[in-house]
Amino acid sequence: MLMPRRALEIIDEQPRRSDQDLLVYWLRVDGSRHAFADELCQLRAARALVPLVPKDGFIYPNAVLSDLSRLCDDNRAKFGEFLREIAPPLIIVVISSTELGVSQVSSPATLPEWIPFCGGRTVWVNIESLNRIATGNLNSQEVCIPHVTESLYRLDCAMVRRMRQVSVRDHNTSSALIDRLCRKDERLQLEPFLAACEAHLKSVVVPSGYRPSVRTGNSLLARLAGQVSRSSPDELGLTARALSSALALPDDRVAYESILTVLFRPTNPVTGSERASRALLVVLYAAYQLSTASAHAAEYPMFPLALLETISRDLQSALSAAIHEIEMPA
Repeated sequence: MLMPRRALEIIDEQPRRSDQDLLVYWLRVDGSRHAFADELCQLRAARALVPLVPKDGFIYPNAVLSDLSRLCDDNRAKFGEFLREIAPPLIIVVISSTELGVSQVSSPATLPEWIPFCGGRTVWVNIESLNRIATGNLNSQEVCIPHVTESLYRLDCAMVRRMRQVSVRDHNTSSALIDRLCRKDERLQLEPFLAACEAHLKSVVVPSGYRPSVRTGNSLLARLAGQVSRSSPDELGLTARALSSALALPDDRVAYESILTVLFRPTNPVTGSERASRALLVVLYAAYQLSTASAHAAEYPMFPLALLETISRDLQSALSAAIHEIEMPA
């Protein structure tokens, strides 16, 4: 969700003509709309900005502009004396708990006489959704990178614990995975590898800043991410089956499948524990890449914030489900 300060930044970033006297934005928020409006008022500084909270309307396309005019009339007191000392454009922010229910509205309209800067004149009114037009980089607060990295840390811990528990019963369950995690001219052994992973995880002071390194292979998660980066969707099946064995994943369920798992699907469908472990591999790799790229956000373009927030939430849901599944008794 856009926070008040960020919403103002996005408004300031929008291109506008020098002759525009009126700008109207729609903003969907969670929580108290009135509290959000109050904070916008506190932060508006030299902007001729008026936040309004509608009680109804804005459903039918042909009535949207009349709904806007009525909303202004109902809130005339909010267009106070402060506007007399501020230059146009007038910025109206309609704060709602839902998205704008009609397509982008753009039409000429005559506003009430008392409206500052443009009252009584026919002006072009364009209502834009801030949630839709907002863009940001990979390190924007809406992406919640600290939550993603902390989930990666918790997942790494859960996988190492589970792998050790399963190997105590039968060390052969991890043999295939250990073989696949070996690099060129490297020979890994299960016990020293798990001990090194545990030592690395214990050294992490701030889980929300967790940064596993594929280059050094300093953790189980880093090694798995490296495997994914070198595998095609079909090749990933070998690692998925080895991981499923090492973690003794159940055959009868998949905790959560991210949309990214679907996009990275293999040619031939898979089921059971292999499908669950494949989903786990794709999600941990995607989350790892997102957290790494966010540290170099200036090297990448801006993306729609709604897209970034949705991807982040999807990854966090998938990571949380995977952690819960792995932490269940083996």
